[in-house]
Amino acid sequence: MTLRSPYQSAITPNRMPASTHSTEARRKTDRAEQEAAQRRQADEDFVAVMSQPWGRRVVWRLVQGTDGRQVCFSSNNTVCISYTALRDFGRAELTDRAMALCPELWLVMHTENR
Repeated sequence: MTLRSPYQSAITPNRMPASTHSTEARRKTDRAEQEAAQRRQADEDFVAVMSQPWGRRVVWRLVQGTDGRQVCFSSNNTVCISYTALRDFGRAELTDRAMALCPELWLVMHTENR
């Protein structure tokens, strides 16, 4: 016979009531659906911005400000880390998203700004 401490819960993670499992599963599913809806909305918003000449100008300025060809030659690590994060944002977030969602508008943006 195992004695249980009065402070130890009678419900252990391996023996949770079935209702708790279904509630957790429902929460995870709801959260995943909500995140997927937010990603879809963000993608639609990005395409809408790229569809307008003013939006392509804004994205062009952001990409130019995060030019990946420039290298940081500072002795201050914080400056280099910040610069690298900004460069990665321009490359990963903007360029990759545009190439995945609207590559034809990306080319239009380059043509308009050259």
